[in-house]
Amino acid sequence: MKRLLLVFLLFLLASSLSFSQDGKMKLGVGGEILLPSGDFGDIAGTGFGGTANFLYLVNDQIAISGTAGYITWGSKSFDMGLGEWEYSYSAIPILAGGRYYFTTGDARVYGSAELGLYMFNFTVTTPSYEFLGYTVEGGETSESESEFTFAPGVGYEMKIGDNMNLDLTGKYLIISDAYNLNLRVGINFILN
Repeated sequence: MKRLLLVFLLFLLASSLSFSQDGKMKLGVGGEILLPSGDFGDIAGTGFGGTANFLYLVNDQIAISGTAGYITWGSKSFDMGLGEWEYSYSAIPILAGGRYYFTTGDARVYGSAELGLYMFNFTVTTPSYEFLGYTVEGGETSESESEFTFAPGVGYEMKIGDNMNLDLTGKYLIISDAYNLNLRVGINFILN
């Protein structure tokens, strides 16, 4: 499934470049804050990270998008009577989708939707403790898994230079049981 999705994302990116030559391509970088909700909010702190996105404007109202980056959530800890255990999450998002611009001009409002994967890494740090006269050494254990993601959102893009746009996005990440409100501030550079 992961390979099939990766092939689909690469195909989508390659085919988007073969559309109209009159379109504009944009490459953006941005910072993100993620606010976990639901059960994920109980086990993960606020998330921070950075992403890069690629936009290809098919026409004045429609853009094809691709996003990748790195996100880490604040660690949480708990005590089971034998010492404090700490756990944390990080992820590499790889998403593809599109934008629909509701307005025209130098300041534009848009709706967006993306599909893809969040490749999670979960780390648990266990303490050393004494048990029945024996010392049990602590350590660190990590596990990885990939989760399908759907991310609907809204945004605002405003021209701030000849070849730059400010890009503000809010979206809701629906990731299996790890829901997040995602807020992003970025700069898009117009490539052509």
